[in-house]
Amino acid sequence: MVEPCTLPCKHIFCIQCINQQIMNKTQCPMCRQDFQQNYLPQIDTDLQSKIKLKYPQKFEERNEELKQQGLLEGNLVKVKFMYGNDHKLIPNPKKLNSQHLGEEIENKHTWTVFVRIVKSQGQIIGNEAKKFISKVKFGLHPTFGATEQTVQQEPFQMTKIGWGTFEVPIEIHFRRETGKRDKVTLSHYLSFNGHGETKWFTVTFDKEKLEQMSI
Repeated sequence: MVEPCTLPCKHIFCIQCINQQIMNKTQCPMCRQDFQQNYLPQIDTDLQSKIKLKYPQKFEERNEELKQQGLLEGNLVKVKFMYGNDHKLIPNPKKLNSQHLGEEIENKHTWTVFVRIVKSQGQIIGNEAKKFISKVKFGLHPTFGATEQTVQQEPFQMTKIGWGTFEVPIEIHFRRETGKRDKVTLSHYLSFNGHGETKWFTVTFDKEKLEQMSI
């Protein structure tokens, strides 16, 4: 084990294994203790030093294997983002005639669909989404006229007033300097329950490229 991770429940796993685990369930594979949804595993550097000292040859061999496979977490930065929507009711909404529905409706919901940064691991260039994201495309229901809205500066969000919920496609593009060529495509169903709903996703970046970036 080259990059050990000590979980909140104190069980120890290699960080590569636990990262795979929390993609499906945010809980310990051994005792099944649940973690917070925004939990981000980190390398236990104290334990790592002890393993390296006790098993130097095996440590270096495994370290080189992971390095060749591009799996060495120490060379990576994991950044956690959240997406979803905020919501609030409009007091005394006006009734309007909807040409799309052919009936009278009340636009009584103000909602904001968003992509925001949560936290990161390792040395990074900052704690703002604009350090990583170049633009976000939000899909819209046909009743809004336009089918999508592109946001190219922070905050990466879209605010509207409406009467009903629908599925919002979200397309996230990253700054070229990050080395992340693939976009992230998500989908969020608007929630008008309480203050809305939030979800999380993690993106892995090359630490060296981030350190070379100029803002």
